[in-house]
Amino acid sequence: MAALVVITLAQIGFGLPYAPYYFTYKNPFAKEAATYAYGEGFSEAAEYLAQKPNAKDLRAYVYIGMGTFSYYFPGETVVLKRPNVLFNDFVTITEEMRSADYLVLYPIAREKHPETEKILSEFEGVVMPEKVITINGLEYLQIYRVADIPESVYEALLKKHEP
Repeated sequence: MAALVVITLAQIGFGLPYAPYYFTYKNPFAKEAATYAYGEGFSEAAEYLAQKPNAKDLRAYVYIGMGTFSYYFPGETVVLKRPNVLFNDFVTITEEMRSADYLVLYPIAREKHPETEKILSEFEGVVMPEKVITINGLEYLQIYRVADIPESVYEALLKKHEP
């Protein structure tokens, strides 16, 4: 019985440094965490934007934004819907992006959701994120101020649209 208690406490102790993102737990003998891109970092992104002046009046366009982000963000969360990316509905995406104050992208999900490359590739090297959320040295989220996004990004996205 004592051994079971010791093992349980040891497991809890090894996981505590990863709170609140327990999926980012990395075995000390492994090169990288076994899992990621389960929504980690969204609360940090929401808290960052919540500190902005008049945060209640802000509108954030967020990839996978329902849940953790929308819970912590006091403003309006508009979800960048994955089907719009899958089916190349970049007219809707660009309209919703233009109507937001901030755009939150989730580059850590590239491997699990390769379609996100359709959006992420248009931002890289063109516009710098205002804020990057990293966890354990990995870039999880990018936060862009929509006013900083050049017209060339919208044009590139619209070229990918399939009617």
